[in-house]
Amino acid sequence: MRSSKRQIHLDKLRRTCFVLLCVTITVGLFGCADAHSPKEPTNAIAQAPQIKLTDADIDTDEVGAIPIDLNGIDQLCLIDAPGTYILSGELTGSIQVDVQDQILHLILDDVTVNSPTAPALDILSAGKVILTLKEGTTNTFQDSGYYKDRPDADACIYSTCDLTINGNGTLNVSGYYKDAIHTKDVLKLLNKNSFIQSKRDGLHGNDGIVVCCQSLTVQSERNGLHSTKTGKSAKGNIEIYGSSCSLIGGKYAISCIADLYIADSSVHAMGVYGDLQVLGASY
Repeated sequence: MRSSKRQIHLDKLRRTCFVLLCVTITVGLFGCADAHSPKEPTNAIAQAPQIKLTDADIDTDEVGAIPIDLNGIDQLCLIDAPGTYILSGELTGSIQVDVQDQILHLILDDVTVNSPTAPALDILSAGKVILTLKEGTTNTFQDSGYYKDRPDADACIYSTCDLTINGNGTLNVSGYYKDAIHTKDVLKLLNKNSFIQSKRDGLHGNDGIVVCCQSLTVQSERNGLHSTKTGKSAKGNIEIYGSSCSLIGGKYAISCIADLYIADSSVHAMGVYGDLQVLGASY
């Protein structure tokens, strides 16, 4: 029964991504580097979404989850075995993940992490990490302006692998060092509400970013959404579906090295250098 419900949910989410409805975009394309005119809707439907969603991306199942009470942990919470964990409480320090190439599912139940010397969530190794925000909860991650323990990391939530955030809770991330959320692979933001503020980039996905959430607010001193890598098909794309977004950047609200897709969304984008910098095509 659980598998059937999951498939229905996944099919619905895929349909949201494929069906191009009315798009309200408050942006100024003039002044953007290499800006492209929007393509015909039929072309967009044929090509989007480029970044695929999987069953793991929408997994919110708590069955068999191992509880971790952060209130009883001093500075470092190390998770070095794959599986599903449910985290609660407050931590002054860092959650560190090292599970090699395995999948890790972390369910957040009113979690607050304040890290003075490193990323608040530091994913050193994993095949994929899924963060689920429990319904009705508020989960907060905050770092400082000084990374004494992890100078090579650059974000409050830092990941070396694909990172998906889902669930019906709220996520607050304050990146006072550099980025708020940065993954070296693909970042998928599929949760209900997110408030992001950062010293540098708000959301940084090297291989691309997917946003499909009810409400996203990003206030950044550099770029609101930023992708950096090209090469294989769909690498570096930014895709926004079924979302209401307010994006403010000290440089660009959206800085995309590849293609930009926006469908069934309301997006207010404002940047000092320009609202959008899209080096590929805009759909």
